[in-house]
Amino acid sequence: MPKPINETIGRCPCSTPTCDEVADVRKMRGNGRLYLVCKECGTIRPTGARFQDFILSNATMNGPDDPAPEPAPEPEPEPPAPQVAVKPPARPARPAHDPAPQRKPGGLLAYLNDWEL
Repeated sequence: MPKPINETIGRCPCSTPTCDEVADVRKMRGNGRLYLVCKECGTIRPTGARFQDFILSNATMNGPDDPAPEPAPEPEPEPPAPQVAVKPPARPARPAHDPAPQRKPGGLLAYLNDWEL
């Protein structure tokens, strides 16, 4: 089930320097901070005091009798990037001319017998 959309409480010029749109002002439910939803830039949620002051000084808030403006649509979340399986590097094949290493029979006893006492 999708999360409910926070109610639009005002309008404010978008904080992106190259954007000329007017964004919706919304209030976060948990901490009460203000954020913008621009139809061009998407959701803008810096929580610093400077950004909060920008919204408060530039926004036109809805009055109790004012109808809420048409909310900007929430931007669609980007689909996750496809997962690419990474295979470990293949073990190089043993060349045909390189025979498998040969073990000497006998182990420790054969080793001790090689010593001349």
